Amino acid sequence: MHRALAGSRMVTQPGAFRHQAYQNRSACVDDAVHRYLLDGVRPATDTTCPA
Repeated sequence: MHRALAGSRMVTQPGAFRHQAYQNRSACVDDAVHRYLLDGVRPATDTTCPA
């Protein structure tokens, strides 16, 4: 899906179960989501957050 959406960004976290990384003790993931939802700012590139 990510490749099909031009201009999209992927935020991943190794070891996260399916889509459950948001609000699951990862400031890296939460910050990326909050910046997008609150300010409309996507990460500059795809991001891999620490496990």
